[in-house]
Amino acid sequence: MIDPIDGTSNYVRHVPIWASLVALMDGDDVVFRTDHGMKLDEGPRAPACFEIDAFARADRAGWSVVVTGRLEEVTAYDADRLHRLATLGVDPWAEGERRHWMRLVATNITGRRIGA
Repeated sequence: MIDPIDGTSNYVRHVPIWASLVALMDGDDVVFRTDHGMKLDEGPRAPACFEIDAFARADRAGWSVVVTGRLEEVTAYDADRLHRLATLGVDPWAEGERRHWMRLVATNITGRRIGA
């Protein structure tokens, strides 16, 4: 499970907007659940990025990964993927039903490790 401070809506309307969300990797794609709002209403086909970081203070080590691509809503038109995502067990922490699935279709994945 991934629990980042992300930028999935960072490029929607070319306005930097950051959000926390719980997501998973589905192959090279980042997938997450959402409800009505900017990610769902304006996100599909929009360029976006997603970042996840971690560090171990005691070891003076850490890593960061950035996924860039475009957002897509996963709908009944892609029934096999929608069914598979529903079995992944993504449990958003924010209140609300979060009935819609989004995926960030990766066009580039970069990362960096520092320290130990």
